[in-house]
Amino acid sequence: VGHHGQGGGKYTVTDLVIEDLIATLHVNNGGNNVALAFSQYGTATLKNCVMTGVTTEKEGYKPYDAGFVNGTTTFIEGGKYGSVYLSHQAHVTITGAEVDTIDAYTFTSANGNKVYGRLTVGAGAKIGTITLSTTGSYKPSLVIEEGAEIGQIVYKGVSYTVEEWLAR
Repeated sequence: VGHHGQGGGKYTVTDLVIEDLIATLHVNNGGNNVALAFSQYGTATLKNCVMTGVTTEKEGYKPYDAGFVNGTTTFIEGGKYGSVYLSHQAHVTITGAEVDTIDAYTFTSANGNKVYGRLTVGAGAKIGTITLSTTGSYKPSLVIEEGAEIGQIVYKGVSYTVEEWLAR
């Protein structure tokens, strides 16, 4: 949705169903080879969409049902997602949706005073696993709001409950 290199735009996508798709969008994003079933540019609101079961035939690329790239803002409101990828400078807010796994590369500066990308898990969201990845002195950028449910958060190979993550 949207056009690469043209500043994006504002979009609302409602009740889109993508199931068992063989992804044809293959991207090397900051050293991560990803195959995305859905992606967008600009600002998008996804309402009650279902995106599950993506695969790829391209060797060396990890398939994701939805992927959000640098410079984008996404609001996921309701729906069901299998796997989601967040680029380093993507801003994604999830409310009322179910997501099996999220691989988030969103980060802030070492002292936290500059936000480059952010994952916000809001009320009614049910997430199985969030894996956070950063490089160097950057810190992962994750906001967990009241009413969100997360099975586990994995960072640097260590698994945390929400309570353990917030206490660290």
